[in-house]
This record gives sequence, C-alpha cells and structure tokens, in this order.
Amino acid sequence: MTADKYEQDLLRRGKEFVYEQWRKLLCIFVVGNDINTNQFTPQEVTSEKIRTIFDNGYKLALLQSKASLKRELFSSQEPSQIDMIKRLINQIEDRLETHKCLVSYSGSHDKSLYEDAIKRNEEFLRYAEEDVSKWGDKQM
Repeated sequence: MTADKYEQDLLRRGKEFVYEQWRKLLCIFVVGNDINTNQFTPQEVTSEKIRTIFDNGYKLALLQSKASLKRELFSSQEPSQIDMIKRLINQIEDRLETHKCLVSYSGSHDKSLYEDAIKRNEEFLRYAEEDVSKWGDKQM
C-alpha cells in the first residue's frame, strides 16, 4: 500500500467513524441500543421509530450541508458565488421546515402524527445545539 493510499484510508476511516457515531446516536435514543453491531435486533420497531430515524438522519444531512455552505460563504469573495450560496442555504432552511410536515399533520384525522412531529423536533434540538459538522473526532 502506498503512503498516499494509506493516508486516504486513514482519512476515510475517520469520516466513517463519525458517520457510525451519528447512526449510533440516532438509533440509541429511538430503539434503545447501538445498531452498529449485529449483536442487537430491535424487538419492536414502530412507525414512529422509523419516522424518527429517517427524519433525524435527513435533518443531520441538511444541517451538515448548511454548515459546509456557511463555511464556504465565509471564505468566498465573488458576489455571484455569495448569492448562489445564500440561495442554497435558504433552500436548505425551507427543507428543514418542510420535513416536519406540521401543516399536513395539523389537518390530519390522526392528531398523534402532529404531536409526534413536535416531539421529534424538540428531541432533536438538544443534539443540534453545536455545529453538527464537528460531531465526533473528525469532520465528515
């Protein structure tokens, strides 16, 4: 193995570690255990648990992209690039609001969908207080 390949593998391994920690965090508070190993099989996976895992994974990806764009915005000098980056950040913010489905759920016959969406959002906020792109030892 060449030195460059070794360095690339080390960098990738660090990024994969961060990803696994995110997955672990998302699943521990939903299914109650670490799913990064094959030693655990969830006993009860409800619709709400699946929604929570999907919603939070989607939100983490959007927040990470937003954080990357903000770093790029800070370092950018060209006005056209700055405008494009701001538009992308606005799109991400719109998607972060849209993913909650609060308008759809508020009109649903099943009011628990709305209540669960509010609860999911509140639970996630405590994890997202810091820059999500820095969770773990290395940035993804």
